[in-house]
Amino acid sequence: MRDLKDFGRKFDLLIIIVAHPTKAAITKNPEELTLYDVSDSAAFQNKSDLGVVIARLGDVTIDKLTGVFVRKIRYQPDTGKIGAVELTFDPESRLFSQ
Repeated sequence: MRDLKDFGRKFDLLIIIVAHPTKAAITKNPEELTLYDVSDSAAFQNKSDLGVVIARLGDVTIDKLTGVFVRKIRYQPDTGKIGAVELTFDPESRLFSQ
């Protein structure tokens, strides 16, 4: 992760890493998930500048709610703030809305 951050700084790029949670995190409520729930490393919490958790809310088979939880912002308030929003998925248009 350090090499990716250095590369991003050198070339003025935004680096995004998408990671899945551990299998143990499946027993948690979506609101309880953190960056520590990413498989095999606390580096996602410790080294990231911005941490976002996206999780389905409710019963996945019938509910269309998705939660977006901003868990970490290193340079607050310049680059954002901690918070959450619920989005509804429309399967016909394949879009999310508030």
